[in-house]
Amino acid sequence: MLRIELFQIESTSDIENNITKIKNFIKNSEGELLVFPELALTSYKADLFQFSQNFIQDFINKALSEIQKEIQEGQWVLLGAPFYKEDKIYNVIYLLSSQDIEVVAEKMLLFPGLDDIFTPGSKRKILEVKGIKLGIIICFELRCPEIARELIKEGVDLLIVPAQWPVSRIEHWKNLLKTRAIENKCYVI
Repeated sequence: MLRIELFQIESTSDIENNITKIKNFIKNSEGELLVFPELALTSYKADLFQFSQNFIQDFINKALSEIQKEIQEGQWVLLGAPFYKEDKIYNVIYLLSSQDIEVVAEKMLLFPGLDDIFTPGSKRKILEVKGIKLGIIICFELRCPEIARELIKEGVDLLIVPAQWPVSRIEHWKNLLKTRAIENKCYVI
């Protein structure tokens, strides 16, 4: 059995405030797998291009390390934040544990208009936590059944969908989550 906690957080352009919120959620958590939304660290509102790529990635790495200090042994955190490499910025999900921080999913299918600053990613790692294989689909990618199907073909038991889905399309969100679960005969979180 895996105890999973999902956190709904209103991220803002005030990254320090976002860090504090995330750390407080982790401190008060009893779960083993803690799931935060897409871009929970920075939100879509942060001006990511006002500083150099190296400065921003260093800042993100320091923020992730600060958050990592709150993680207990046997606890894992999935957290959305930007990632820079080769002069490109990606919308990614990081996996944090008490020993490690790594990018485990890069958003491939970008939302037109909203994700314009991001480059489509290609990385998607299958995670195994307590014998359960996890696959990650980031927000808008939920609309692409092929992404879910590929993860299922690779043996995933559980799909996790961190997102910043708008309230105006909440019924789409609910229906798509149910659809991905039904068509793939798997759990979706």
